[in-house]
Amino acid sequence: MQAVIQLLLDRPQLTVVTATNRLSRRLLHEYNQQQLSRGLSAWPTPDILSWSAWIQRHWQQVSLLQDDSALVSLSTSQSLHLWQEIIEADSSELINPQATAQKAQAARQQIIDHALDLQDENIRQWFVYDVDASQWLHWHARYLQRLVDHQWLDLPAITQTVIRSIADNVQPVDRSLCMAGFDALTPLQLQLQQWLIEHDYWIDAPQEQAGSDGHAVLLPADDPSAELLQAANWARQQFEHQWQEGDPPIGIIVPRLEQNRLQIERVFRQVFYPEDGLQTLHEQSLHTQGNREDSVFNISLGYSLKQEPVIAAALKLLALCRRTFSYEDFSQVLRSPFIINAREQQSARSLLDNRLRQKLSAEISLNGVIAAMPTEPIHEFQALLQQLAAMKQAWPGKASAQTWTDCFQQCLSLFGVFGSDDNYQTSYEYQVMQSLDEIWFEFSRLDLVNNTMSLEQAITILSRMINSKIFQSGAGELPVQILGVLEAAGLEFTSLWVMGMTEQNWPPPANPNPFIPLRLQRQYAMPHCSPQHEYEYA
Repeated sequence: MQAVIQLLLDRPQLTVVTATNRLSRRLLHEYNQQQLSRGLSAWPTPDILSWSAWIQRHWQQVSLLQDDSALVSLSTSQSLHLWQEIIEADSSELINPQATAQKAQAARQQIIDHALDLQDENIRQWFVYDVDASQWLHWHARYLQRLVDHQWLDLPAITQTVIRSIADNVQPVDRSLCMAGFDALTPLQLQLQQWLIEHDYWIDAPQEQAGSDGHAVLLPADDPSAELLQAANWARQQFEHQWQEGDPPIGIIVPRLEQNRLQIERVFRQVFYPEDGLQTLHEQSLHTQGNREDSVFNISLGYSLKQEPVIAAALKLLALCRRTFSYEDFSQVLRSPFIINAREQQSARSLLDNRLRQKLSAEISLNGVIAAMPTEPIHEFQALLQQLAAMKQAWPGKASAQTWTDCFQQCLSLFGVFGSDDNYQTSYEYQVMQSLDEIWFEFSRLDLVNNTMSLEQAITILSRMINSKIFQSGAGELPVQILGVLEAAGLEFTSLWVMGMTEQNWPPPANPNPFIPLRLQRQYAMPHCSPQHEYEYA
């Protein structure tokens, strides 16, 4: 990393494109620290950005140069919704159309990244003779037709358009470019690299010099849980006795981090803050009770926004707007601490829950709940439900995503789920609400690819988007960073622990895309295509 920083200091007009957002942020932080150490109080911001941000910047320039104002770029969510709509219309018996749509979307990304021409008969025949690939080819033809009919471009097509415009000299390049943190470039990126080399715009990323005092040690552990505890104790020892302010962070690399996040958080919290006696934040009714503003460790991988208790409560409340819903969903709403007057009404609502549980079935409706409410005394929560029922009466049968957004926010406001902005005073709470605002925006943008939808469809789609939204609080540059394997690319650490050095993780098992013929994946060395590829990559 220091070699790239020095390159930026020597070449102020250089653009550095990174493999990940994390690496771009880290490089910018290190660059600023270097300038401060030189006694400077102000300096030009270096041009450091991730690959996706670089593509988006150049796409805006291409649109202006080619006067492509009529073309509309689709977000990943819009593209996924379009894929799912096509797949569901064609294959109604699929158990999990969303997962199928994600694989289909990923297949298109891989095909464009590897510069495969589906009009080439030599390539196309492999798809025709493979059942799953042939089905994908059919879906893809319909997907492309929708893009053409509406003048839409998805992100893979935008990447392809940007690189072609540079190669065809349509898009001018006026700065030298260096790519950092890439283990391997895709064939599409190699086309860009070739053009930059030929026109003297390419700068090779300098090789980092390994520290002379570094050494590696292989430590045994009885099982993964024992190793995790061992790593946490090691990290605390390193932080307390070796790490100093201004040093690179202490790193913990965890294969399959997404599968072990809960356990990792629990163990590191117990080791670093045993005095708290807190459970993990997912095991509490209020997330912020388990969140330390002064924590020295950060788990890079986020988690589904749906796991935030206040967001989960909002989804449970919206479920009450469906034709029918489970009593458990209603019970959780009734006893939720996020509903208006929850503290004052806690005892009364718990008593009401017990009474209704004896009268109602497992699957209920809103009108059924209202009818089962005791007549004396009139419960305050009953008035809320009656207002919700009246509100639903005014809602349309089918509407645009923007209209449903307004309806859902009206419902949440009635029950006081999010209260006022004054209720969210910490940085963490503000970031949760900011993530929800992004969901509202993405959901309303579905109007572009979906004219109208029913209430049931709208709730299902919104729930799916919230579940897919990965929330990661902006913890900043903390001393201990717990990372996945790919996130650590290009980063420097004061000391590093790599977990799970077993044959199950190194190399990981192959995971080819089912919609691209396996022979083509291996021929073009696509990611996860074979055990040999994973071995070489590891």
